[in-house]
Amino acid sequence: MLRHLSISNLAIIERLEVSFGPGLNIISGETGTGKSIILGAVGLLMGAKAQPGLVRDGAEEAVVEGLFEAPLSGELAEALGQAGLEAGPEVILARAVAAEGRSRAYLNSRLVNLALLRDMGSRLLSVSGQHESQRLTREEEHLLLLDSFAGLEELRARAAGAYAKLNALQRDLVRLRELEQDRGQRIELLTYQLQEIEAARLGPDEEEELEAEAQRLKHAERLNQGAHEIHQALYADDRSLASLLGLNRAELEKLARLDPGLTDLSARLEEAGHLLEDAARELGDYADRIVFDPERQAEVEERLALIRRLLRKYAPGAGAAGVLARAEEMAGQLDGLRDMDLALGRLQKETARAEEELESLAGELSRERARASERLSRAVVGELEGLGLEGSRFEVSLAKRAGAIGPDGFDEVSFGLSANPGEPLRPLARVASGGELSRLTLALKSILARQGEVESVIFDEVDAGIGGRVAEVVGRKLRALGQRHQVLCITHLPQIAAFGQKHFRVVKEVAAGRTVSRIEPLAPEERIEELARMLAGAKLTEKALAHAREMLAQAESMGS
Repeated sequence: MLRHLSISNLAIIERLEVSFGPGLNIISGETGTGKSIILGAVGLLMGAKAQPGLVRDGAEEAVVEGLFEAPLSGELAEALGQAGLEAGPEVILARAVAAEGRSRAYLNSRLVNLALLRDMGSRLLSVSGQHESQRLTREEEHLLLLDSFAGLEELRARAAGAYAKLNALQRDLVRLRELEQDRGQRIELLTYQLQEIEAARLGPDEEEELEAEAQRLKHAERLNQGAHEIHQALYADDRSLASLLGLNRAELEKLARLDPGLTDLSARLEEAGHLLEDAARELGDYADRIVFDPERQAEVEERLALIRRLLRKYAPGAGAAGVLARAEEMAGQLDGLRDMDLALGRLQKETARAEEELESLAGELSRERARASERLSRAVVGELEGLGLEGSRFEVSLAKRAGAIGPDGFDEVSFGLSANPGEPLRPLARVASGGELSRLTLALKSILARQGEVESVIFDEVDAGIGGRVAEVVGRKLRALGQRHQVLCITHLPQIAAFGQKHFRVVKEVAAGRTVSRIEPLAPEERIEELARMLAGAKLTEKALAHAREMLAQAESMGS
């Protein structure tokens, strides 16, 4: 039950606080005072899209907060637990909308996503807005209403999941069959390409090694001559560095015998001599190995050309390792293509099983809908008789949809109404007047409210197209519905308002040069004045006040 609603900086509402009670809560007020804004605020708590321009001029954000009394067990408590929140006697839904349009959602003061707020809001509230009746004329809505009445939401969700799974499998099957059409050519191409790479016997670092060797072969004469000359200068000539170092080392050894402090330097000079000799010998060996070999140079260049061609073809910019990785990938593709018959067979079987599952779920939906359609037809007729449409007939028609099964099965549902005895059943869009649609909406909402756990039902403009005795009947029905649920009803008709257990008036006024809207609970005498205003207009007369008192007394006697 919606116990308290707080709104700030929403359109012409600067600050509004209102506490509702159990039973039937009436909200009245002249056109344009802000009643629809209050309904829009409730819509925000239920996850409605935040439209631009909602925030009051000059404010940074609008905030709506609703305090609900909630049961400690049942689907709502289970949903709270799944969301990581402890079920308690109260649930607080809140929505903050920034001036630029972004919004934040809160559940029990915890920031949550909009989907969770929408789910919780739908469990706590049911709203029938000004255009709800017109929705009844659209047949696509009828299937949803029947499923809601029959409690088929879970089964319908399973069918939608099976439909999505089947669609995905069918897409995979189409792709696999397309691949199968050119499988032979694909196998032939991959086999040739793989053989080409395997025949090359590439090494992961071969390209770099060959490029280094090609560089040596290209400059072999220069490398040989240079290495030989350095070897001569370091070791082979009579005046080589090695000879000079040997003479100087011998002289330093003599000096070290005279001054032991030179011993360390002598040892280091001896070590330098050994290093020089090692380097000289290696240079000599290198010079001997470096020879100009045109045949080997041609082989290296040819091998490099092969590697570079494979790189361009299979792994541009990736090196020989990339070509080898591509070959491994090709081998996997070949295995897959060769096993395609098996894969295709498995996928066909899986698709067939998915089709059977969807058909089974669609059949179960259809059977449950058929059983529920008779019950819904009887229930609606019963409600309509209590709403002044005695002798009316209502029928839920179920037919198989032409074409393939959809995510909601294969049924088409349509509602037919005969509002007058002796008249044939016709689709709602062709026969229902505004008043009849309003009463049918109330009838369906009353029935659906009994089906679920929703504690609060909100009606906006349920009085469209009705008046007089029918309005009184609707008021009595709303009062009766209020015995099982909290009902909030926005109305212009005093015949309906008289049945309220609490009455609120929305007024618009100018304060400090700004238009503001506020809501006020009405005391008994104020309520009489409001009913008189609704009866006779702005000018109150004793006759209108007396009529209002009589209407209240009569409504109380009927509602008790």
